[in-house]
Amino acid sequence: MNSLSKNSNQFSEKEEQSNLKTIAIGSCLCIFMLGLIAGIISYFVFGIMFLVQDYDAAQNCHGSNLWAFVLVTLIMGLLNGNTAKNGKDNDSNQFNVGTIVCTLLLNIAMCTWGGIEIYSNSCDDLKTTQLYTFAQFVFVLYCSVSVLLTGIIVWIMTAICCCNENNKSISDDIEQSSNLSNQLTFERNKNETNVDSHTIV
Repeated sequence: MNSLSKNSNQFSEKEEQSNLKTIAIGSCLCIFMLGLIAGIISYFVFGIMFLVQDYDAAQNCHGSNLWAFVLVTLIMGLLNGNTAKNGKDNDSNQFNVGTIVCTLLLNIAMCTWGGIEIYSNSCDDLKTTQLYTFAQFVFVLYCSVSVLLTGIIVWIMTAICCCNENNKSISDDIEQSSNLSNQLTFERNKNETNVDSHTIV
């Protein structure tokens, strides 16, 4: 009885710990998702606000397209938000490498444009605005996304190469097994034929 009671208590404690871990993980995921949603909303709200607030300063800086760059990044933000959804095939539920490569090239182009506008074409007056600070943040964000997408592409290509090598190895093993089986069958039939010949003689 004492052993059964002890085992029951241990099982209850393990189950309670498992429930606590599940609740903790769920809470962390909820907090992360809420923080992510809040960050996305803040990104668009502050971006639009800085575009309106520093419009005159951007227009007075001749030769700079920083205002247009920030506007395009806000539009591109909506497209990048669909990468995770469109980056997978609906039927096979696998990554669509073509979509990821196109998104990577687009992000690299935005990084290049942003670097030119921020560090080459901006006036001194424009560098003191919130729009310039926001453009720097967006530039770093696009560079980070480009590095992430590059890593994903390298991982996918490595996985494809490994799968092809494994499939080739399996095919070679199957072919060798088939050849060996055919050889054994041939030798067995040959031996049976010889036995029959001796029997007849």
